[in-house]
Amino acid sequence: MTTADPLAFFSTARADGVSVRSHLAELIHSLLTSKDPNALEKLESISLEVKAAHFEGAKPAPKAVPTLPPGYVAPEGSTELVPTEGWHKAAKALHKVEPETVEVASMAELPDQLPMFEWAGVGLDAGETYRTYLAMLALKEKHSLLAVRFFGKILGTHKDYVIIEARAPADVHLPPSKVGATPPEPPGVGLNTFCYFVAASAADEFVRLEDVTPEQILMSSKIRKYMTGELEAPVACYPAFPGPEAAYLRAQIARIAATTVLWPSGKFAFDEESEATPKPIIDAEEYAVPEDLTDLGSWVHVYGKILKIGRTTNPPKPEPAEGEEEAEAEE
Repeated sequence: MTTADPLAFFSTARADGVSVRSHLAELIHSLLTSKDPNALEKLESISLEVKAAHFEGAKPAPKAVPTLPPGYVAPEGSTELVPTEGWHKAAKALHKVEPETVEVASMAELPDQLPMFEWAGVGLDAGETYRTYLAMLALKEKHSLLAVRFFGKILGTHKDYVIIEARAPADVHLPPSKVGATPPEPPGVGLNTFCYFVAASAADEFVRLEDVTPEQILMSSKIRKYMTGELEAPVACYPAFPGPEAAYLRAQIARIAATTVLWPSGKFAFDEESEATPKPIIDAEEYAVPEDLTDLGSWVHVYGKILKIGRTTNPPKPEPAEGEEEAEAEE
């Protein structure tokens, strides 16, 4: 049996030119130069430092160019964004709506609410606010909506979502394309009290979102995902989410509304004389503004608590068979 030359074996170099022999030589040179009294304890660390001196990391990748907002371009040599001609035409088309001819509730008067947003240090600029207001009026006329409200704006990695909340007849709501074991709340009830329209900007075409399902509500509370701004984008996550980003967005809107939308405690009451289910809400006859509105007890959530089944109301009880007892309601 022929034994390979040990010197040749230790001198075999890698692609970067480093061999066991050259590494040991550099390691010994480093020890002699430093004369560290704790060289034995630090031998592994010193060896790694010698190896690191030969490491050439890959050149840093070019910085990703940020995605421009829809309807804008960046002229060469300038840092300012310029609206495109198409965006100008779409924004100009909004001005065909005459605000005086569209009747809206006070909560939809977005220009009047702008100062309150500014006091809180949030909100939109004056131009975007007015365009959003005109878009709300256009949606109200186009779909014969009963009421509209600016819900908010969610930022995405590619595009953003401007969200308009609308109280609409049942036939305007889009039913979910896929329903699980638990039926969703009907239009006008619970988490589907309102329907929602979204667009990348007020000058873009608004898209109506489907009503939310209990499965989407429950699963959206178990995952955390950035919005991309693409409604058809898949929601890649574990556990799997039942639907594209449009459904995930709608579920998060429902959860945000259920948690944050408030009204003064005692200002409204259920109409006990009505036989409708759920009972309609009316103004309370005896209501006085509390002295301290900063007290948490002066406010209540508009929506009911989200139950463990992903709804704020229990589904209709199935008629029990003969001899069976009615199922208890979910808490």
